[in-house]
Amino acid sequence: MKFRGAAILECLAMGRRLFYLPDLVEGENGRYVPTLNPSTLSAEIRQSLSRPEEAVRMGANGRKLVERQMNLELYVQRLVDFLGEVINCEEGRRAHAATTRCSKL
Repeated sequence: MKFRGAAILECLAMGRRLFYLPDLVEGENGRYVPTLNPSTLSAEIRQSLSRPEEAVRMGANGRKLVERQMNLELYVQRLVDFLGEVINCEEGRRAHAATTRCSKL
């Protein structure tokens, strides 16, 4: 899942319905509104205001998405995995450099 900014994550985490998110599930956690299309955005906002139960449902689904895919445990695991890759890469460089130096002696 790729997010485009903190504001989107904050909306989802607060259980708010979104009107734009490239990775959203249409009708489940928001509505897609094309960029630079104020008339469509206006229509979606009016529809949302006229159907508050749908907005609440989509907001709750968005929060569940963040809880499942953007929680602290996953963040820590991704960071650990990334740092492990960095360490392995550095160890590989050192081993290669040592081998190269030894073979020149």
